[in-house]
Formats: sequence, structure tokens, C-alpha cells
Amino acid sequence: MSKQTKQETIREFISDIENLMDKINNNSAINSDYHNIKEMYLMVGIDEPTIDNIYNGCGFNDHIDFLTQRNKPKFAQTGNVSCSISKLNGLSEAVIEVLNCEIAKDMSKC
Repeated sequence: MSKQTKQETIREFISDIENLMDKINNNSAINSDYHNIKEMYLMVGIDEPTIDNIYNGCGFNDHIDFLTQRNKPKFAQTGNVSCSISKLNGLSEAVIEVLNCEIAKDMSKC
């Protein structure tokens, strides 16, 4: 088993975020996917209140409430689904940008 470089690890982490966001955007994500994206945000230093606001700030109690409401007809939803999806996309894009900068910084040391 070969040891991964820091850049490879970061690229894999970015790929994992992108794959989870594809599932979320395509409405094929399950409960554990939302838990995984939260864990990934926590790993890069995003605090829990910021992550919770993705859902609370859009009218949901948590990601489970969001997931339940997302599959109801729009008139029956208690929160704003597109608001939470926009926040998830924005936060993920910001995380990926920072991680890509980290890769670029490391590569310039070569």
C-alpha cells in the first residue's frame, strides 16, 4: 500500500465533496450523505452553528427535516428547499476553493 501525498489526499477530499453535492443537487442523497457533508465541513474548520444555519436559516429544524420536506409538493413544504441547497452549494464551493489554494501553495514549494 503506497502512501498518499498531501495533494492526493486533498484532491480525494474535494472529489468526495463534489460527489456528495451532485447527489444533493440531483435529489438522490440519503440521510447519511447529509451527515457526511456535515462531517467534512467540520473537518475543514467550519463551526457547527454555521452548518446548522444551512437548514435553520431556511425554515428547517435540521437536515432530516430538510430531506423530509424536500420530497413534498412545494405548497406543503415548511421551509425553503432552494435556500438550503444554495447554502450547501456555496459553502462547498468555498471549501473547494480554499483546498485548491492549499494544493497550489504546496506545489509552488517544489
